Amino acid sequence: MVRRLALAQAIVADPHILLLDEPTTGLDPAQRAGLRQLVAEVAVDRAVVFSSHLIEDIEAICDRVIVLHEGQVYFDGAPDALRMQADDPAAPQATEQAFLRLISRPAVSATGG
Repeated sequence: MVRRLALAQAIVADPHILLLDEPTTGLDPAQRAGLRQLVAEVAVDRAVVFSSHLIEDIEAICDRVIVLHEGQVYFDGAPDALRMQADDPAAPQATEQAFLRLISRPAVSATGG
């Protein structure tokens, strides 16, 4: 409830950009699904920056992913493009595998890659 209240306070201010840092941490699966739905609805008319270590939240919400590791950009693109970086893009954990593969390589420029 505290996380939901914090999100409601942020939304009520009607910002053009909403910054969310690990908003689903500590929530049970039902609460996470509800929060993801709420964030998706809010993102219709504003930019939302969603920082998370939970790949399934990122896949469910984001239309653009930037992978940062140790202050460097390792990927900038669509979630499907990130998934394609895995050995088997159809595997259930493909996005996580892609992330691990990417951070083992040199970083890309901040303008994409």
